Amino acid sequence: MTADVAYDTRRCHTAILERDAAPIIMIRKNGKPWKDNGPAARVRNDTLRATRH
Repeated sequence: MTADVAYDTRRCHTAILERDAAPIIMIRKNGKPWKDNGPAARVRNDTLRATRH
């Protein structure tokens, strides 16, 4: 599922992963890694790391 920056929230990432879909959401300009260890946080933090490099 693709979405814009407005959907870069824990709730949206979790809902997408619960439906066995892959979230493709742009990270906010000032986005920081999430400290939560849930699956949504892992996916988002991986995306954040990949876009920084």
